[in-house]
Amino acid sequence: MDIKLGFRLVLLIGAFLTALAIAAFAYSQQAFFADTSRSEQLDRVVTEGVQLVQLTHEILLYGEPRAVQQWHRQVEEVAEAMKPVRLAADSPVAPMIDALSYRFSALHPLLDRLSEARGNGNDTHVTSILRSQLFQESTQLQASLREIKAASDRIARHAYDSAKERQLAIFGLFSAAMILFVGLVFVRFHTVILTPLEGLETTIENLRRGVPARADVADDNEIGTICATFNQLLDQQEAGRVELESLAERFRTVFEQAAVGMAMVAPDGTWLDVNHCLSDILGYDHDSLVAGGYPLFTVDPAQRPDTLAARAILAGDCASRSWEIAYRHQNGETVIARVTTALARDSAGRALYFITVFEDVTARKLAETQLREGNRRLEDQARILQRANADLQSFAWVASHDLREPLRTISMYIDLIERRLGPDIDGDLREFMNYTILGARRMYALIGGLLDYARIGSADSGFEDVAFSKVIDEAQQNLARSLKDAGATVTPDPAMPTVTGVEAELIMVVQNLLENAIKFRDPARPLTIAITCTDNGPEWRFTVADNGIGFEQAYAERIFGIFQRVVDPEDYEGVGVGLALAKKIIDYHGGRIWAEGRPGVGCSIAFTLPKSR
Repeated sequence: MDIKLGFRLVLLIGAFLTALAIAAFAYSQQAFFADTSRSEQLDRVVTEGVQLVQLTHEILLYGEPRAVQQWHRQVEEVAEAMKPVRLAADSPVAPMIDALSYRFSALHPLLDRLSEARGNGNDTHVTSILRSQLFQESTQLQASLREIKAASDRIARHAYDSAKERQLAIFGLFSAAMILFVGLVFVRFHTVILTPLEGLETTIENLRRGVPARADVADDNEIGTICATFNQLLDQQEAGRVELESLAERFRTVFEQAAVGMAMVAPDGTWLDVNHCLSDILGYDHDSLVAGGYPLFTVDPAQRPDTLAARAILAGDCASRSWEIAYRHQNGETVIARVTTALARDSAGRALYFITVFEDVTARKLAETQLREGNRRLEDQARILQRANADLQSFAWVASHDLREPLRTISMYIDLIERRLGPDIDGDLREFMNYTILGARRMYALIGGLLDYARIGSADSGFEDVAFSKVIDEAQQNLARSLKDAGATVTPDPAMPTVTGVEAELIMVVQNLLENAIKFRDPARPLTIAITCTDNGPEWRFTVADNGIGFEQAYAERIFGIFQRVVDPEDYEGVGVGLALAKKIIDYHGGRIWAEGRPGVGCSIAFTLPKSR
């Protein structure tokens, strides 16, 4: 049971006992008032009856009419006083009241006869007899009144005695109940509260002396909860102690087995402890390092960045400080170390010691030196390559221009020869001339494609935001005649994103893919081209799919090579530059391009463009 509930129950029982005692005292008082009320009623009857007897005697002595009137009124008073007494028929004085009533009833006719005799002037003898009878009746009435008075006194004494006995009994029972109640409460209080508290005090005292102890959880109440909570705190303290020891052990393990040198340094600069790695870095044993400190191992003892760092950290300017410094190894070699130090404080914020980490960066410094030298050589080579690339581009421009001119001359003179000879040209010669013109045109297209291929990425066009729907529209407009002649239907997605790139080059990609679909269409069915776009996370994926003749998947990489063709040149025109040009543009834009195909089904060429450059 909860202690609070127990205390409430104690208060409730105490209140109940108090209320019971008050009710008992009230009942006793009510009984006392009832008994005394009966005695008072009898006293009133006696008082009124005595007055009636006195009036009777006055009438006997004086016979005044005024006394007779008073006597009649007194009879009414006596009758009124006897009414409540008559109601208690079970009262022990009921016979006395009945006898008294009889006496009163006997007086009334005698008094009336006496008054009548006196009024009629009867002889004195009759009057004397009536007076004698009336006197006897009044005397007997007076005797009855004395008996009632004695009974009333007995009732009053009995009421007082009974009330006293009841009150003593009630007081005794209430005192006994309270003593028993208080005793039970004390025993329960001692058992439930004092004993557990004494046990808890003993447990605390044992813990102060260092003796392991736990509080006894005897009951499921507030004291039990306190003891259980106390035990939980002990368990937490023990767990904290174990964890602290484990942390200390782990710290010691990390400190000793760390791959970097570590030292614990007092705020005054004294080395307290070092690990094995620091001994390996500097070549000295533990005791020599602890005894020597910084000045013994630094190449330049005048340099004391450790002192400046310690002052800054102790002043609260920073939490840690790092620096690089050269140390002298025991074998005389120079060791370059990166040193980082931080201050460990207690819970009150007082400085305990510095944790200093030494990282041997000698090899890294040498690698950085070599890397800088390598970067310098790479920069020199990059400048040489840049000049060579510029020379190559200039050569491509000049070569393409110089090569195109002879081809145009050849084509022009062959055409003039054909016109000069006219219809006299025999069949073989005409065929030879056609082969020459076709070869010149093919050579001209090859040189143009090579020039376009060389241009990609060479001009400083600049990247900008480009609406891809506009790219598709421009490519379709450029190929409007070819698409119409091929009967092609191009279906792009209605919602195309905005990409970052060179607009002219992206138009060239879409245009080359559309030309590829037109060139390799299947004559057995109408050409359909679908251009779709999907969100592929950090990039956009575009797909140009057709229902043309398709290709073997084994040629999926080869078709992107420059001047590479997987069909018979006699059947399909072209020089094999379009897809290579598209791949170079997509590569320049940071994307990827690939193809999937099935013979007789169609071709699907997909490429990606990054969302951000």
